[in-house]
Amino acid sequence: MKRIRVILEGRWIVDSILPEDEVEPVVDACKKGMREGVTCLLFDINKYINPSKIVAIEVNEVKA
Repeated sequence: MKRIRVILEGRWIVDSILPEDEVEPVVDACKKGMREGVTCLLFDINKYINPSKIVAIEVNEVKA
């Protein structure tokens, strides 16, 4: 399992814990949204983010 932490402008932090095989598509979608100016992205169930406001993306191993 891995944790994806997205840090947004204004000090907002959004976390999601996913299986390893699902991490790369989520990170890729965030990066693509940042490049293309997407204003709304479903990050996790009931968690929407604005990719244009992303400051950093962290991916860390989580012990289950």
